[in-house]
Amino acid sequence: MKVDATSKILSRISVSELRIIGDGLKASWAVAPIPEPDCEVACVPVPVPVPVPVPVPVPIPVPVAIPPIDPRVLSSGPAA
Repeated sequence: MKVDATSKILSRISVSELRIIGDGLKASWAVAPIPEPDCEVACVPVPVPVPVPVPVPVPIPVPVAIPPIDPRVLSSGPAA
């Protein structure tokens, strides 16, 4: 029999703690009741615009090969 993490956690919680958690859940549900949907409004399907991803061009760095400079060209100065 495989024991998952949830049952291990639940086995560590005592019954009184479960009752406290349950009472807290009941209190939170009592504070924020879920409103009943008005069928005339809620049952009509409303078209929701779905954002379409637009491809954005990403610049790809291209390595440019720089030719080695000959030291003789640097030392001779401008060509006559």
